[in-house]
Amino acid sequence: MTRCLVVLSLIVCACGDDGSAPDASPPDDSLNFDANVVMLDANVDAPDPDGAVPDGAVPDAAVPDARVPDAAIPDAPIPDAPIPDANLPDAMIPMSLFACSVNNEVLYQLNPATGAEISNVTMTSAESLNNCYGMATDPTTNILYVLLGANGTGGSKQSAGRYLFTVNTSTGALTLAGNTGENLVGIAFQADGTLWGVSGNNANISDHMYKVEKTSGVLSNFQTVGPNDHHAIAFHPGGLLYHFHEGEAAAPELDTVDVAGGGISPIASTGSTTNQVGGAVWNGDDGVFLLGSSRDSALYKVTPAGVVAPLGTAPARIKGMAFAPTP
Repeated sequence: MTRCLVVLSLIVCACGDDGSAPDASPPDDSLNFDANVVMLDANVDAPDPDGAVPDGAVPDAAVPDARVPDAAIPDAPIPDAPIPDANLPDAMIPMSLFACSVNNEVLYQLNPATGAEISNVTMTSAESLNNCYGMATDPTTNILYVLLGANGTGGSKQSAGRYLFTVNTSTGALTLAGNTGENLVGIAFQADGTLWGVSGNNANISDHMYKVEKTSGVLSNFQTVGPNDHHAIAFHPGGLLYHFHEGEAAAPELDTVDVAGGGISPIASTGSTTNQVGGAVWNGDDGVFLLGSSRDSALYKVTPAGVVAPLGTAPARIKGMAFAPTP
């Protein structure tokens, strides 16, 4: 380290005209300033030959220049605006109410406030099928599934089971997933994409709940839900499966099914009478279930507490309902 000693001495004297020493009390305009000797011991390293910053010194870049006007100081970089995702969240996808009838293979689009028909298309497949027995939308993909019966009459139709399809809501074209091998009369999707089905009184195992493999139609046994002639099922957004049954000239019987633990809890329904329950679906816009009739074309709304009220009239006897993306 090189140490530098700097000695600064400044003496300023004012003398009289005759060369004599100035008066001890000089006039106000005279100058008699004797600067103290200033000794500056600069403890500064000499520059390093290789250009390194001397030890203890502050690099120039770290010293802000107070002379730079504010306008010349660049702002922090502004991040790029996020690019909108082309895939809209489910909550922003326009959804429509679809329904199917136990009397035909027509896919109806309905007004959820009145049940009035907006449009319809005939469902078509290479298989010989007739009549619809259930409908549900997979919430993980927004694909609409339907249950159709095998073509035939009487016992042949009953024994053939119900076929599970996906359906194109624009064209009605069906794609086969598989034969359930059972006479299911209702299906519903859980939030995680698990499909559930319930059988009717003409099934191999009547009035029974199943898990349904949505890619093949294969059933896994779950539990019996009671001896009833008519069933409809739909999930509440809270996770409980609502099971509607009977409802002939009376308010429909109603209970909830805990699909995790298997418990069944009855709910005392009140209000309007129905004429055989058909399809059911949760309407999130109004916070009620929509319930169809498989005996006539009436539609109802049902609160989670079991209060039933008329909604309107559908174009056919409804056996399945579901909300799916608007075509």
